[in-house]
Amino acid sequence: YTSFAWHELILWNGVFGLVVMVSCRRWAREKESIQTRLANFSVHNCICTCESDRPLVCQNIAILMRASGAAPDDASDETALEHFDQLARHELPSAFTTCMSRVSLSYKQVVVFCLFWQGTTFLDVDLESLALGRPLKEVLMAGVGWCFWTTVCLPLAFVGMEYLAASFLRWTGFPGLVWLTCSFILLVSIPCFVVNKFIWVTSEMAVTSNLALVVLLVSFGIGGAGVYLAFSCLRLPVLQGPTEHRRGQ
Repeated sequence: YTSFAWHELILWNGVFGLVVMVSCRRWAREKESIQTRLANFSVHNCICTCESDRPLVCQNIAILMRASGAAPDDASDETALEHFDQLARHELPSAFTTCMSRVSLSYKQVVVFCLFWQGTTFLDVDLESLALGRPLKEVLMAGVGWCFWTTVCLPLAFVGMEYLAASFLRWTGFPGLVWLTCSFILLVSIPCFVVNKFIWVTSEMAVTSNLALVVLLVSFGIGGAGVYLAFSCLRLPVLQGPTEHRRGQ
């Protein structure tokens, strides 16, 4: 890259990274808000499409609660609805946590996005240079480095950004903006810059050095294992144990 290209790379990647972190933080706040609403659930606060149907809906809920044994047989409709509220507050937050993973996007989705985002650079710079007479081995090593960057480094950076964006959600306004900016620069941008330099320097050395090629491939393998562990673990839902109500049944 020329100095201008590096300047452009840092500028656009930095702006894009901050936009991603802001979006991830908003989604983290939304999930927290959903959990709060579920923890304070009340059937009386629910929206009914046809308000005139609300008494019938509440009556059917009360009948269901008494029939299922979740409320006493002689309980009034209002008491049965209170039992329903308690059941919902107990069950829904854990059910929501179970269906939501810690990472918003799957590995395939992140990689596809990275391929479209960074793929043009490889096609424009490296494949064009092959047509202009660049040795095939140099282009192949550049391709290995590019695959390392787009399938390992960028997905791990996305996981890190989402984790950092979801931290310290109590910090709002200026403190929250400072946290996003500093964490992105210190914990995402600088490490990515160092890893990027390592990949491309090692790729260039691998053209003439077998040792550099081995280092590049081993690093690729270790990084791939890290990506697999990160996404396979973080994409799993948070499993919840059986609730008292279910055990009672």
